[in-house]
Amino acid sequence: MFVAAVQNPTRGVVVTALFAFAFSFYVAFWLAFPRVAALFSAVGVVVAVVLAGVYYLFDHLLD
Repeated sequence: MFVAAVQNPTRGVVVTALFAFAFSFYVAFWLAFPRVAALFSAVGVVVAVVLAGVYYLFDHLLD
């Protein structure tokens, strides 16, 4: 987001607005369907941890 703002301020404003819009939908999803949102958030955290682990392993194995 910050790189886009430095390279092109208009693009930075648009990217920031889209991020705020997406975050508002995430909050509304949590308010409407808390159990499903919790499941999706947990799955997202697990995927992020797995990807970080794979990145870490490949970084050290291929170095």
